[in-house]
Amino acid sequence: RMRYVSTDSNHISPKDELRQNISISYTQKAFFNYVYCKPTKIMLLGSAYSISSVPLASTATLWNLIQISFSATSPVLSLRERFPYFYRTVYSDEAANDPKIALLHHFRWNKVGIMYQLEEVFSEAMSKLRVSLSQQKIEIGGYEGFRDNVYGAVRSLKKHDTRIIIANFFEDKGPLIMCEAYHQKMYGQKYVWILIGWLDDHWWDTNVTVRSGNCTSKELIAAIDNHFMIDQVRFADANDTLPSGKTVGQVIAEVIDRLGYSPLPLGYYPFAYDAIYAMAFAMNDTESRLINTNKSLADFHYGDKAMANMLKESMDNVSFHGISGPLNFKSTGDRIGNSKIYQMQFIDGISSRVLVGLYRNLQKEIEIYDKDIRWTGNYIPVSTVRTTVQVMSIDLSFFVSASAVAALGVCLAVGFLVFNIVYRNHRTFANSNMLGLNFQQISITEKLVDKNNIDLRMWVPVIGFTLAFGTMFAKTYRVYRIFIGSRTNKKVIITDTQLVVLVGALLLIDLILLTTWQSVQKSRDEVVVSQIWICN
Repeated sequence: RMRYVSTDSNHISPKDELRQNISISYTQKAFFNYVYCKPTKIMLLGSAYSISSVPLASTATLWNLIQISFSATSPVLSLRERFPYFYRTVYSDEAANDPKIALLHHFRWNKVGIMYQLEEVFSEAMSKLRVSLSQQKIEIGGYEGFRDNVYGAVRSLKKHDTRIIIANFFEDKGPLIMCEAYHQKMYGQKYVWILIGWLDDHWWDTNVTVRSGNCTSKELIAAIDNHFMIDQVRFADANDTLPSGKTVGQVIAEVIDRLGYSPLPLGYYPFAYDAIYAMAFAMNDTESRLINTNKSLADFHYGDKAMANMLKESMDNVSFHGISGPLNFKSTGDRIGNSKIYQMQFIDGISSRVLVGLYRNLQKEIEIYDKDIRWTGNYIPVSTVRTTVQVMSIDLSFFVSASAVAALGVCLAVGFLVFNIVYRNHRTFANSNMLGLNFQQISITEKLVDKNNIDLRMWVPVIGFTLAFGTMFAKTYRVYRIFIGSRTNKKVIITDTQLVVLVGALLLIDLILLTTWQSVQKSRDEVVVSQIWICN
């Protein structure tokens, strides 16, 4: 016989769970009123929320009561030393970590940013995800927790050039985050957001104001279009047979018939249904084992730790196919099950939750339905700028000879520069261009030696060329003006300072072009770098 006692507030939805602060004292009071009433209770079903399940599981352990929840997802409840008698048919929030990592590997995303609301239900899962990512050699380009400062968290990820972002939050913070992302241009063909799958439908359908500006629901849709979601498998195939002999489809039809309406598609009733079955299997198994000791479950009392441990062993061995799919428990009391990967696609403002992948937990395998995935810009984004190396080899003897010639050129240029300084007042030697020649000679050696510094290899020869030939052009220009002036009997004076300004103008043009090139190069998804290897 089962009896329902509420330890949660019926009007509280998942997104309001922590904000409404379900009273721990209320939970404990309901529990004590429950256990002090006859008959003696053997197992507990519930509670629905993590914040009430944690104190309830702690207290139930002292009374040797097995507890099974159908919707409490906090990873804290997996700590067996604290909650030895706690089980759940819903997936822990931590269970979404492996599918996320598998998704990153599938698309070769080796850099990811993490952003989460500072609540226990998210903090523990994100902390463990951070460890797992490090073990998988995936770079973490920003790890941001937030309460109210959404702007700072989003801005930090932007500064780290993070393009693949894993974010965990409740629905009330979602529009604020995505509005900041919209104003920071962190959406579109270069960005991918990976969110949790149990958020309420249409959480983006609102207008919000954040530090960076205002956002309409249309702008929020633009920011979240084509984002991924990791969710648990809520329903098995409709034709799968349950222990009762009925199919999943038949049971769902009965539920709809009795309620008079269709339950929410993201509801938890499949997990509650399977939780009751798990309790029944565990009690039946324990009862059959107690027969050999001339005992029965009817003999259980709250101080009977031995019988509680027998029930625990039976729960550990529970294995059946329920409405929500195959059901087994880990040693932590967490459910072993599969995860589904969805993509939220929008067409003319209408959202569509498209199944694009399946992660099999036992096999640690991910299956992605690539043909169903829609990419903004029609290509898969990259997690960071990819560097493609083109290797070119030169003979060692050529390298030595070229370096020697370049070194000799540097020495000569330095000598000429000193000579030019000493005789700087002599008209014949004034304003020679030895500095530019020095740059050119240095650039030859630098090109042969430096394999990776693409910026240096571009800047040095360009500046050297401008200094060398720019000064020649300046002096040629002065001669030209003087000869033109002599034809008209007009005295033309072009000072050295004017020549320096002319060369400076040429250098300024180089600076503008090189800076523009470098900024454009860094915004590209792929950079080709030539490397020169010296071979003996």
